[in-house]
Amino acid sequence: MKVLARLIPLTLLACGGDDPIVLDLDTDAEPLPASMDFESDAVSRLVVETVNGTVDLQPGGSDGGVSVNLVRAEPDETWDYFLQDKVLAMWPLCDNGVIGCSSGFALGAPSTMRADIKTVSGTVTLTDYTGEVIVENTQGLVNGVRLSGGELTVSGNSATFNIEYTGEPGIITLTTVDGAINLDVPRGTYALDVNTNGVKSITDLMDGDGPVIIISSTSGDVTVRGI
Repeated sequence: MKVLARLIPLTLLACGGDDPIVLDLDTDAEPLPASMDFESDAVSRLVVETVNGTVDLQPGGSDGGVSVNLVRAEPDETWDYFLQDKVLAMWPLCDNGVIGCSSGFALGAPSTMRADIKTVSGTVTLTDYTGEVIVENTQGLVNGVRLSGGELTVSGNSATFNIEYTGEPGIITLTTVDGAINLDVPRGTYALDVNTNGVKSITDLMDGDGPVIIISSTSGDVTVRGI
């Protein structure tokens, strides 16, 4: 299979004030292996974009580097990547070389590495992660399991967020239009800014000086619990 010529605007690279990068890729490139490892000194930030493929991110990687494993939805789907200035950007490819389709990624990386993840309707799962993560998920599902530290920013329209912190969080910002937001954090005092026209429930937490939690939903139900 040959990868088709294409210009790819990776809009996620604009997050945090960086300029977008547009890629002109090799028309004769062969499909990549389903699994690849990147050395620890080569990557300091991940950028992942899928349509409805899953993205699973957890600590791992060989010798402190980054491991990428394609989770294929169809046998002939593959992926591509771009590495520049220690930013590793990746996306799945259909069997005709067009970006999209349903494949996703299972990723292992140092737990403090920044990650930017964008999907339309896929499931994003962050496990045991402590780094800064930005997730855009239009109408899928975002899971956070045993998180701690790190700044977390998650936005979506009708996407559902189920986020669990077992350690003290950094700044948490969760935004939806009508998706449900469920957040568990250790009991304590937090600077709470929680707004929704849906059902709002905050239990076993005190509002005051502490880690910042900002939650905004137009009409989604919001549940915040101290555990």
